[in-house]
Amino acid sequence: MIVFLSLPFNRYIHFLIKSDYLSNPLLTFLFNSGKVIWVDMNKAAPSLFAAIKQLQKGEVLAVFPEGGRSRDGKLRKGKNGVAALSLSSKAPIIPVGIAGSYNILPPGRFFPRLARCNVNIGAPLNFDEYYQEYNEAIKRKDHPRVSGIEEEVTRRIMTEIARLSEQEYPY
Repeated sequence: MIVFLSLPFNRYIHFLIKSDYLSNPLLTFLFNSGKVIWVDMNKAAPSLFAAIKQLQKGEVLAVFPEGGRSRDGKLRKGKNGVAALSLSSKAPIIPVGIAGSYNILPPGRFFPRLARCNVNIGAPLNFDEYYQEYNEAIKRKDHPRVSGIEEEVTRRIMTEIARLSEQEYPY
């Protein structure tokens, strides 16, 4: 919710949300009132294809590359899905770092605390230098190279998120 309320967009933002939240009726109601693409982590491909379609249409998509909330307030290792989305759709990434959100709603709490946090929005990141090689690696079914490129792009994204959230990214 912090990210949603902080983004200066005057258009809909599609959110990728884990289907785990479907078990919570309140969250399901809130999420379904917006533009949500539900992701079943056991079979994520259909959701990723739906997300790529939205990006190719010029829509805005919010993705949390760590795949969930941090249990200790520190950045976790980013997952390569965000890189695959950007590389496949050629959409830029606008990194957002949140400093202090852990103090507002730590794991195990249902009601937020009154506390300050900073939402820092970075400059768009483009990965033009990877598009051709990435597409060729996919065509050749060179899975190690595809994964390698996705890992490099994920590391760049997460390093910028770490900078914006005043943290280190050790991965």
